[in-house]
Amino acid sequence: MSRVVTRIAAGLVQAYDFSAGAATASDAVPTVTFPVADAENATPDSCAVAPDLSRAVYATPDRVDCVDRAGATVWQLDFPPAATQRPNAHNRCDFSLDGTVVWIYRPDGLARNGADTDTDTWLAVDAGTGHILAQTPLDSVGHGGEHIAHPDGVHMVLDVGEGQDGTRVYRGRLDGDRIELFEYEWGNLFWSR
Repeated sequence: MSRVVTRIAAGLVQAYDFSAGAATASDAVPTVTFPVADAENATPDSCAVAPDLSRAVYATPDRVDCVDRAGATVWQLDFPPAATQRPNAHNRCDFSLDGTVVWIYRPDGLARNGADTDTDTWLAVDAGTGHILAQTPLDSVGHGGEHIAHPDGVHMVLDVGEGQDGTRVYRGRLDGDRIELFEYEWGNLFWSR
């Protein structure tokens, strides 16, 4: 499992590698940083770095960008326009364990009022090109989601927060040009740590 933590600060995707052990607040410095394009106007919802720390992805309300260490755009994937008022709905992105796929959770039910869907969407994207490999509608209407790479290296787990309605937890894997989807029927009692 990855021990890399990412955050966006000062116009940079900052990656902290804690594989060497714990760090105190005073000695935690980014292992690598990636400039965010148009940082003064961009409002990223989430970010992640490739396992080899060569690239970063970050999701804004209307797209996902993949950049190299110099900040050059490797690819950009545009979304349907978000509503002007997004009620606390955040796109999420993360790399697969092997770094070949970027998984993207899009809270379309809340973020894209008036779109042709009233539920969320989960996408699997080629990490090298930004080409959509597969996508599937979800039965959730969430505010955001957390990706958890399954240790088998094949599956991704997605925990979707639906506010007062609890959470929905999905497991997915690429199967050709589709996402094989399984929903855990846990009665909204799951909290990820």
